Amino acid sequence: MNLKGGVGKTTLTANLCRALCSVRPFKILLIDTDPQCSLTLIFKNEEEVDKIEEDKTFYDILCSQTSDMQRKLPRCTFNATNPTPGKLDVLPSHVQLIRPMIASMLAGVRPGEAYRFDKMGSNFSQLLDAATSVYDLVVLDTNPSGNIATFLAVKHADYIIAPVTSDRFSIRGIALMREVFANQFEWLRKEPWRLIPIINNVADDREAARVRDQLKAKAEGSFGEEALIEYVRHSKFLAYNEKKLGFAIDRKVGVMNHGRQQQMTANLERAARELATKTQLIQ
Repeated sequence: MNLKGGVGKTTLTANLCRALCSVRPFKILLIDTDPQCSLTLIFKNEEEVDKIEEDKTFYDILCSQTSDMQRKLPRCTFNATNPTPGKLDVLPSHVQLIRPMIASMLAGVRPGEAYRFDKMGSNFSQLLDAATSVYDLVVLDTNPSGNIATFLAVKHADYIIAPVTSDRFSIRGIALMREVFANQFEWLRKEPWRLIPIINNVADDREAARVRDQLKAKAEGSFGEEALIEYVRHSKFLAYNEKKLGFAIDRKVGVMNHGRQQQMTANLERAARELATKTQLIQ
């Protein structure tokens, strides 16, 4: 999460989790909580995403009556892995998710227009209970705004992973998270180390050091842990379009680009290992 868009949240969500499966064969569920379906679009083209049935998405799980989440969850997910150690499944989003977000903004302005947010909160809790009984790790990819889905994600999170680039607005985005969420969530005030910045899309050590210095300058008191030591270098392999879907590690590339892809893969695996150690996913 970062309240600044365009910092690589979704790209890192997918590719760090894929790299993590190379470190250890985890079973991981990726949940797309963004009505723009950004994470879903990493694995399917727009036409395929538009054809996903509404009742097989995160939107339906969040907003509909669900009597048996243990049965509903596998019905709504799809497998995202190429042949690889571990298991990576995706719970796709749906554009209709914008409806409860708009309703949450209208709540208190137009009585009766809001969704039953208590039920949505209950559904979200049931979803995570069902997911954590099956998967080693559940990762929530959020929209860069303070909407109902983002609120529930932060409420239930063990950690917030905050990608940050050399853009000063992305560094400000982490400070904004403190302002928006720290008063609401006691854990974010008392355990600030559970918010972990990761420097993304930088060219070299010098640029990464500048970002690290700016993060320290923005920190207030003990809030916030230093960014991961390992940063993610800029790589064209991490770009996405209709012809370049799936995990960047698994894409077929020409002989001339094989070495660069290996460098990217090693970089992601080092970052994934450090992140997993810091969050005590591995010892």
